[in-house]
Amino acid sequence: MINKISIFILLSILFIACNQDINEFYYKDTEASVDTDILSLLKQNDDYSQFVALLEKYQVDTLLNKGKIYTFFVPDNSAMGALKLDSLGEKQLVEYLMSESFVSINQIPDFKQIQTQSGKFATIQNTGNGIYTLDGVAILNGSPLANNGRYYEIAAPVQPKPNLFEYIAATNEFYNNFIKSLDSIYLDKELSTPIGYTQDGLTIYDSVMTKINIFEELYFPVSKEFRDRKATMLLFSQAQYEQAINNISIELGLPLERIPKYWQNNVLMPYLIHQSVFRNSLQYSSFLVGKAKNIVGDSVIVEPANIAANYVECSNGRVYNLINFKIPESLYKVNSVIPMNSLIYSKGTNLWGWNQDVILTGQAFNPVKSDNPSSQFKSTLLVDMGKSFKGSFSLAYKHKNIFPATYKLTLRANVSKTGIYKLFVNGKLYPVDIKDGKGPRNEFDFFDLRSGVIGSVTNKFYPFKDNFCSFEIYVDNLTEFGDVEVKLVYVNPSPKNLNNCGLNIDFISLEFYKK
Repeated sequence: MINKISIFILLSILFIACNQDINEFYYKDTEASVDTDILSLLKQNDDYSQFVALLEKYQVDTLLNKGKIYTFFVPDNSAMGALKLDSLGEKQLVEYLMSESFVSINQIPDFKQIQTQSGKFATIQNTGNGIYTLDGVAILNGSPLANNGRYYEIAAPVQPKPNLFEYIAATNEFYNNFIKSLDSIYLDKELSTPIGYTQDGLTIYDSVMTKINIFEELYFPVSKEFRDRKATMLLFSQAQYEQAINNISIELGLPLERIPKYWQNNVLMPYLIHQSVFRNSLQYSSFLVGKAKNIVGDSVIVEPANIAANYVECSNGRVYNLINFKIPESLYKVNSVIPMNSLIYSKGTNLWGWNQDVILTGQAFNPVKSDNPSSQFKSTLLVDMGKSFKGSFSLAYKHKNIFPATYKLTLRANVSKTGIYKLFVNGKLYPVDIKDGKGPRNEFDFFDLRSGVIGSVTNKFYPFKDNFCSFEIYVDNLTEFGDVEVKLVYVNPSPKNLNNCGLNIDFISLEFYKK
């Protein structure tokens, strides 16, 4: 009885608002149908039997007994017959063609987005002259009102668009797994109830744990559906990704399995995402200037010629596919330059301390940042050991996130402070080539830089100028991705410069190098 009264009130309002022709088209036989449910109305027309069969197959008919109002968009049997769907596709279709709301299309002046049972949003558009469409498909006619809603016949099945996450899952397994790997669970204090305190005064909660995805928190919730929130992504396929990784393997002479997964997840993917996720649904013309502001507000370089102009429209955004996917060499052919003055920090006027990640052994010396216009970084790291120092001292630091490959290590120093040293990389002692006819040796004298007799793996000559010079060694044991430790171990004073023991280093660099 309540449903009847509600329907009659609604009819009265619509009657006043609408003209007679529309009423005759959309509301005919209303009084005869208010005691009938939608499913019964559909079953009265044999042309809808295939759609009705799907409703029953996925137990939609049980929803119709919950006292809620629904609107269905129904393709007839001829339209359904052209579809070839698996069970997942059938269920998605049914859920997309129904909405838990009452839709009266004649009240839509231009367009309206309605949320479907699938959670996705469909668009109804008034194209003028009494013609309406659902996602571009013509709405042919409407049913009388039933006691739990109504249906509209549509010219063809309207299938839901994938959201961005579903599109990625279908086209790139690695990208899909990367996003899923960023799921995280945390204690939701707003939903959790405090139930007591520990002996230390910390609150004990009746815990409610909430799952979030860090990718979706930082960039865009690609798996969610929105009425008016969208993103644009530049994407590549699984095949393109595999080919790019294989190219690196060939170029570096590394087996494919040696291309580190850690590097792919923690260096490569964050870089690619930063370059390829943008706010709103962008037109192709937005990329033609060669740069665009990404979703976190940073300006990034894009290559319009490498972006396919035809996009894929998803339910929560837009995808442009890259024509050629190539991984920038700078991500794996590393050139890591560490200014030695960055290993110390200021403790006050002319007071310096060692950074936490510097490892020292032996005698503790206070470091100094020594200003020098001839330094590449305008100042050097100075350690003054005084005269004829014969104690022990070593200094170690790390180059971060180095790709497994072969490298050239370059050291540039000022020879105002010298000594005999050993050089280690990742715990391995590396000989230094002294060009005196005796070949490489395990110890070298910084003072020899004055005469330019320390060798270079590239046969480059570094002239001694302004008290600075450089030397190089070939580093070949970097077989795993990660941090690379460089260590200088003091051995003895330089026989040629006993009064000035110590270090005065400008920089040390690791640069990808292939003989």
